[in-house]
Amino acid sequence: MSSKSDLAIFVYGSLQPGESNWPRYCEGHVAERQRACIRGRLYRLSDGYLALGELETQNPKPETLPWVCGWRLVLRSEAALRNIDRLEEFDPAGPPEKNVYLRVRTTCFVDNGAAEPTPLGEVWTYTMTPAQLAKEGAVEVAPTKTTIG
Repeated sequence: MSSKSDLAIFVYGSLQPGESNWPRYCEGHVAERQRACIRGRLYRLSDGYLALGELETQNPKPETLPWVCGWRLVLRSEAALRNIDRLEEFDPAGPPEKNVYLRVRTTCFVDNGAAEPTPLGEVWTYTMTPAQLAKEGAVEVAPTKTTIG
């Protein structure tokens, strides 16, 4: 059985509560949810969907990255995580260059208005490589927040 941290994911686009993919992929499959932020760059793809690019774990000065806000979800099962993997065209057993998105670990923070961000721990999130972002016609989106608070 997976631990709670293995099933924690950060979502920032169509998988958020109230968005188009929430009912099919998340509703009934989420044990916990909380507003949260991560450091990274957000992009809009030519098809209108969002994608994360550079994350704090990929930047030598993570404090220079803007905040991307969304939700920390703890899924009920590995099956729910695999279902989201399929949506994101991510195969954990496949070569990275064959995936549209990559599922990576990053640190998630509480989005509660505090002056100092409170870490919630490690989560999975889905990102695109610079090459995939270019292929998808991605354009960087203005940060949702430059500071938490």
